[in-house]
Amino acid sequence: MHQATGPQPTQGWDAAQIAEQAWRAAQAIDVGDIGYGRVHWGDHRSHKTTPAPYYRFLAGLTASQSIKRVCEIGTHSGGATRAIHRALGEPSDSRIVTIDVTRESDKHLSGIQNITKIVGDATTEKTFRRTLNAFADRHKIDLLFIDGGHRYVPELLAFSIYTQALSPRLVVIDDINLNEQMRLLWEKVTASRPAALTLDVATLFPDVRKPSVGFGLIALPENDQIPERRYEIPVTSPWKRRIRNAARSVGWLYPR
Repeated sequence: MHQATGPQPTQGWDAAQIAEQAWRAAQAIDVGDIGYGRVHWGDHRSHKTTPAPYYRFLAGLTASQSIKRVCEIGTHSGGATRAIHRALGEPSDSRIVTIDVTRESDKHLSGIQNITKIVGDATTEKTFRRTLNAFADRHKIDLLFIDGGHRYVPELLAFSIYTQALSPRLVVIDDINLNEQMRLLWEKVTASRPAALTLDVATLFPDVRKPSVGFGLIALPENDQIPERRYEIPVTSPWKRRIRNAARSVGWLYPR
């Protein structure tokens, strides 16, 4: 009789244990000087100078799980980015690539070693290519953090595209209970996964996030076995793209 060999899929990957390790580690990391920035509620103009409650958890997760390579979708003012960066190990061996449609974070992230900011929609081909090239040395990361527009389709696209392309060990999704679309997203991305590999961290640690908002954690042990790939994606320059499109418009390319 054939017997399975190797570790079981959930061995050492229990999401609740990972969260507990992260929260313990977080207690030793000070993120008090990292402000949230412009608020997304109320007048949408006021600036919050204190950290969001989940910054410390992200720092603890980074430290406790030996995270070195991170892709973040939804930078805002760069608070979470800086919290993660604070807990990274040796800077020369770490990398954070963060994506946002605005430049609000630029003044906060400028000059910080090993942080690459990409301005664009994470679900477009152009931004996707730039992100892959930022990880061209190997298309494999430790953490994917999604905190974007909180709508079902864009967030599902981001989850699907970047988990497939960058093979993260862990995925964190903020605001999984914020609205009906985010609840549907969380249900979708966790439905086929063992319960032990997924967790709403807010149910264990409400200091991280209110349960009414939620903070999702997914462990992806299958990605630990995926071999590293080193590949730079060809990118057409904007000028070449314009010339090509102009040529097509007058029938010089692909004539019918």
